[in-house]
Amino acid sequence: MVGANRKIKRAILLPHAKAPHLNYVRDSILGADVNLGAGTILSNFRHDGGRIHVPCDGERLDTGRRKLGAILGDGVLTGCNSVLHPGVVVGRGTQIYPGVQLRPGVYPERSIVKLRQDLEIVAQGA
Repeated sequence: MVGANRKIKRAILLPHAKAPHLNYVRDSILGADVNLGAGTILSNFRHDGGRIHVPCDGERLDTGRRKLGAILGDGVLTGCNSVLHPGVVVGRGTQIYPGVQLRPGVYPERSIVKLRQDLEIVAQGA
């Protein structure tokens, strides 16, 4: 399913994959039953224009491509406003929490990827 206010180009969506709203999906593969949360971005181009490499098992695999988004296994779920950088491979059944930015690499199946941050709230003088 593809919804409103999204950009999808040169992508493969397998059965029941969903990019319902405010998504950017280019040069990517979405496995069956993938669901992209609102605002999910699957970035497909390095800012320096270089070729995409995928770090895996201590090596950098050269894809030979200047444009490659993400490859998401079956059942992957992304939270709102998550960003997957070029060259991300996510194993099936993995959940990516809202606001997470994934750098290039291979993420194992059936994982949960959470964002941990500390907020500092400073009261301003009157």
